Amino acid sequence: MKLVLLAVLAFCLSCVSHTRAVEAETSPSLTTPGRAATVTVKATGLSNANGKVVFLLYTRPEDFITNLEGADQRKAVSIDNGSASAVFENVSPGVYAIAVFHDENDNGTVDYNFLGIPKETTGASRDPRPKLRAPRFDEAAFTVSDPTQAVAIRMNSTYD
Repeated sequence: MKLVLLAVLAFCLSCVSHTRAVEAETSPSLTTPGRAATVTVKATGLSNANGKVVFLLYTRPEDFITNLEGADQRKAVSIDNGSASAVFENVSPGVYAIAVFHDENDNGTVDYNFLGIPKETTGASRDPRPKLRAPRFDEAAFTVSDPTQAVAIRMNSTYD
């Protein structure tokens, strides 16, 4: 009896894996090589045109905001009429979060006051606005599944 159950189970598993293999071969998706996405990000609400706006694209929650070097992609762009835009290319499908900061003095990092509060304007994808702390990855996370994706971020001054 055990032998019959094992044979049936093995047959069922092989049917499921065969079905998934056929679906993967016949269904074009973003995961197909050459199908990476382009993510365009626009940050608004910048109070001046000093310095640059730095956009950071993250996949790892442990690096989000706390490790600028841990970003998967980084773009520094000029400001035009209170906004700035960046384009991330060759983005694989998955879950991402974007952190943005207005690097007013162009030193490549976020400046903080003596309490650890950012002196420069910041923002994150999905516009989370937590009080007394930085946004978490899960609050800013979004899924890349389409070949082109747009993300809008409203910049936030800690002192607003």
